[in-house]
Amino acid sequence: MSQKNGVSVKRNRRSIPREKIHEYNARFYARNADKQRERSARFKRDNPVIYRESNMRRYAAKKAAIPLWADRAEILRVYQEAARLTIETGVLHHVDHIVPLNGKTVCGLHWHGNLQILPASDNLKKLNRYWPDMFGQIRA
Repeated sequence: MSQKNGVSVKRNRRSIPREKIHEYNARFYARNADKQRERSARFKRDNPVIYRESNMRRYAAKKAAIPLWADRAEILRVYQEAARLTIETGVLHHVDHIVPLNGKTVCGLHWHGNLQILPASDNLKKLNRYWPDMFGQIRA
């Protein structure tokens, strides 16, 4: 809450740019990583049905997005490379879908040509909002 003319005013989250919210959340999580992991573990323990349903929804979406012609060995190599980079650099790396599997405007496929390896911090900022040449705009 903020003060305006001595009166507490609740700030409207919609008035804050999305990027600022994501940056704040990333900084908050970094400062409170242990507490957040504890909180997640507690939620998983206390809500196993919700947790399982959420994981199964993600799994089903991913499975439905794997085309018959996808080379699973190539997909596995991408995941292995991300694991290798994490160990080698000490920085957590994620495998990201360039075109999101469940985007608002389009849904991508789970195949090696739609995968990229990113540091986890960059991937968490990206969410499922864009990919490098979305609408012809190359990301710098």
